[in-house]
Amino acid sequence: MEQASRVGVQISAGRGYFPAEAGGSHLRLSYAAASPGVIEEGVQRLGSLF
Repeated sequence: MEQASRVGVQISAGRGYFPAEAGGSHLRLSYAAASPGVIEEGVQRLGSLF
């Protein structure tokens, strides 16, 4: 989450969004109010971290 924040993308740990224990690692990306261009930019920024 810290790395994503440094490139201007805010993410949340996904664990809190499951009603029971979820296997594996998850993250939450909120994009409901973002334009397609903003979403594309965010994906590119996240991609640079991986």
